[in-house]
Amino acid sequence: MTSTTALDSRPRKGVRLLRWGAALAATILGVVAGGALPANADTVTATVPVGLGPAVVAISADGSFAYVTNVNSNTVSRIRTSDNTVTATVPVGAGPYGVAISPDGSFAYVVNQSDDTVSRVRTSDDTVTAVVPVGTVPADVAFSPDGSFAYVTNITANTVSRIRTSDDTVTATFSAGAAPLAVAFSPDGSFAYVTNFNFGNTVSRIRTSDNTVTATIVVGSSPDGVAFSPDGSFAYVANGASATLSRVRTSDGTVTATIPVGTNPNGVAFSPDGSFAYVANYGSTNMSRVRTSDDTVTAAIPLGGAQLGVAVSPDGSFAYVTTLYANAVARVSTATTVTVVPPGNQTGAVGTAVSLAISASASDGGAVTYSATGLPAGLSIDPTTGVITGTPTTIGVSTATVTATSGALSGSATFTWTVTAAGTSTPVTPPAPPLTVADPATPVKYTANYTG
Repeated sequence: MTSTTALDSRPRKGVRLLRWGAALAATILGVVAGGALPANADTVTATVPVGLGPAVVAISADGSFAYVTNVNSNTVSRIRTSDNTVTATVPVGAGPYGVAISPDGSFAYVVNQSDDTVSRVRTSDDTVTAVVPVGTVPADVAFSPDGSFAYVTNITANTVSRIRTSDDTVTATFSAGAAPLAVAFSPDGSFAYVTNFNFGNTVSRIRTSDNTVTATIVVGSSPDGVAFSPDGSFAYVANGASATLSRVRTSDGTVTATIPVGTNPNGVAFSPDGSFAYVANYGSTNMSRVRTSDDTVTAAIPLGGAQLGVAVSPDGSFAYVTTLYANAVARVSTATTVTVVPPGNQTGAVGTAVSLAISASASDGGAVTYSATGLPAGLSIDPTTGVITGTPTTIGVSTATVTATSGALSGSATFTWTVTAAGTSTPVTPPAPPLTVADPATPVKYTANYTG
């Protein structure tokens, strides 16, 4: 492919334009509306200018930097994540699209769609140290979890190339489905999923021990991006022409849910704890946040400019999303906060029943559970409703802390609870124990201070 326009330099676009046509043109003109949900707690905190036509983004395992492919600049931008600064621009091959950073962070592979090659970039000094010929119109690349090899999808060749990373040698080329597009490895590396974009509406399951397709899974129309949950129990597949995600149970390749997202969804990435997935929607120019516990879209974050790639930081605090027509990368805060409304200091009396509702919420709309410490004797909190009930049995002042938890995050509130004797409004101090003397024959000396 030799076109130099932002649209026509996409390795996927040649197939997609036949399928999307007017809808894609309307998107470019700003006619296609964004998703039905308004943005919520997810916030764009920075916009990073990069090269022309940014497509795919990858973040290093330590989270310190990211690489972004610039299709129309024939470069890769390196972003320092601590301050969102481009620290290097690396010339690579023609039409760079897919990019992946090795698990140890020492190098990256960049797929050059117009050269039919893969560039190896040494990350210590951002230098291209090797160029590997692959199949025609390569699109995506992914490393095995141990970093010993990588798979590269070749769209028009209908193949996948296996590269041995120790010497950058293609050791196998094997058939997949029609127009293999995106590739992802299971967390244990035993198999990989490859999406087949061109009219096949399928995903190929590849056994990595011998590069054999062991299953073909029917998903939505024009499957694009694919990602595995961190525990490997399921995968999400973005269906570009269906505007949906397919949830695939990896144990048997069954689609267990189909989730409406934005228009022309592309890249997919999970939060580190697997509680959420993020989907870059090229057509609706936004990013969907999907809660994985119930496959619900909890946010549609407007970004503008046609989103293609998305990557989430290792600590889950942010995502980088490429914005093709803005020539930029958006940084989106993804950290969920849990807020507990302080109930204020409480009073009660021994023998009088208590009912106090605690209010808490998660910024992503997820469910919260409750726990408490330091409650007066006789009281407890319902973990589901957050209501504290019971009957105090002991007078005194307690310092109570109520905690609400959503996923891996939590919030808390601390307050005092004063329990008085029945029928009184102030706490009664228990009488001091009587003075005891070990030896009655031992005289006791008292000291008194008198001011008169």
